[in-house]
Parts: sequence; structure tokens; C-alpha cells
Amino acid sequence: MGERTTIKENTTKGQKNRELCIKCASNTNHEVVASHTINWEQDVSIDYGNSFTIDGFDDYKMIKCLGCDSISLKHTSYFSEDHDPTEDDGGARIVVYPKRGKNTVAERNFPELPPDLKRIYRETIDCFNNESYTLAAAGLRALIEGLCAELGVKDGPTENGKRNDNLVGKINGLAEKRYLTESDAEALHEHRILGNEAVHKLSQPSMDEIRLAIKIVEHALSATMEIPSLQAALRSKRASRIKK
Repeated sequence: MGERTTIKENTTKGQKNRELCIKCASNTNHEVVASHTINWEQDVSIDYGNSFTIDGFDDYKMIKCLGCDSISLKHTSYFSEDHDPTEDDGGARIVVYPKRGKNTVAERNFPELPPDLKRIYRETIDCFNNESYTLAAAGLRALIEGLCAELGVKDGPTENGKRNDNLVGKINGLAEKRYLTESDAEALHEHRILGNEAVHKLSQPSMDEIRLAIKIVEHALSATMEIPSLQAALRSKRASRIKK
């Protein structure tokens, strides 16, 4: 029994291919920045002195989107015992990191978001893209709790006319303090119910439900953290122009 391995570096460097880009949200040209290929084969002995050879390879490519310059890692692996002649690639397995597909949600950039909330938001998007929908729902709920804490909203009015410091009260408090409109708060309540079912009843929401909930929460993050910063910048530039 013998094993033979060969390693090749950057044999496909500079090669261009079409790949799905998360940031561009479309198939774009990607260039291979670096590559590392491992080819191997092994002789396997069986009874009566007979033997056969198995082989495979692992090909790693660092690829750059020529539209937005984002970097990804493409891993192609093949094992002869898994060969499928009905497939164009013979049954090779291809995985691109970060994971992407037609249902992938791209992470938005929120410069004004505090580091802890950025981390939770990033982890939530990762959960969705890896089909962990229950954890994604829990992450979205944690984002709203964290947003309320960041804005100093500790409670708010409820239907019975009393104030409450649970998530219902806090969401209403966001509208009460005019961080959100009434309709925005109602949308967050729909998300809150979804999060309750996921966290307390261990109910798995659907992909479409979580996708919509992500959009609602992203809108809330933009309205409370991003828009005020843009308004302040616009006010400052207008004041500077008037002084001139």
C-alpha cells in the first residue's frame, strides 16, 4: 500500500470566473488571487494480492470580486470513490466561504452601531445564512433588546394603560420617544411575536419569516442609529454653506 501526494501553488492565479457575490447580490467576475492544490492517490490492497488505486484532490482558491473587491475562499474537493458520471464535475464538492446562495442575506454596514450590537447583528445574519432560523430569531430579539438599552428606553405604555418594562413596553417606548413611528413599532411587534415563539416555545420559524424580520430590524437600526447621524451631518454642511 502506497500513498503519493503532490502540491501545486498558484497554478490558477489570475484566472477569472463568474461567481455569486454577496455584497453585489449578483453573479460577478472574480479573479483568483492565490491557489493551493493538493492531489493524492493511494494503492489499496485486497485479498489474493489484488489492489486498486483511489485518488482525490483538494483545491483552495482565494478569489476577489472584481465589482466590490470582497475576498472569498472557494474549496473544491473530489474523492474517486464518490465519483458520479452523471454530473458535469464528476461529483466534486464545491463550497464557497462566506456561504452564499440564492437565499443568502448580505450583511449591511451600520457604522453608527455600537460594537456589541454589530457583533449580534453579524452573528444573526450568519445564523440565517447557515439555515439556523431559530437562533436567527433569537438574535433579532436580542438586537431589539440591545437597541432599547443603547437608546435608554427602559419601558413604555401598554394596552392596559400601564407602563411595562418588558419588550412590549420597550418597543412602544421607542415610538413614544419618537425613535420610531407607530407603524414601525407595530412591525417590530410582529417580529417580537416571532422571537417569542422561537425562544420560549422552541418553534422554528420559516426562512421567509426570518428574512422579513431581518428587513424590519434593519429598518429599525437605520431609523434610530443611521438616519439621525446623516441628519446631523447634513445640518452641519448646510450651516457651513450658509456661513460662506
